[in-house]
Amino acid sequence: SHSTIDISELILSNSDLSELPRDMELMTDLKVLDLQSNRFTEIPPVLLQLTGLTSLTLYQNSICELPTD
Repeated sequence: SHSTIDISELILSNSDLSELPRDMELMTDLKVLDLQSNRFTEIPPVLLQLTGLTSLTLYQNSICELPTD
């Protein structure tokens, strides 16, 4: 079994990212995630697993559609 990662705030702005690792689902304590100014074209699916998020910043990416499920 995987252990969880005890981080509540993660700032990844301006990091040239276009995807996130699936292991991020282990960050169950994550409340604040800043992904602004990256290269995402869709909402990373792993974000849907981060049910504790209270603040998600995604502006200045190239996201053109939202997940339907």
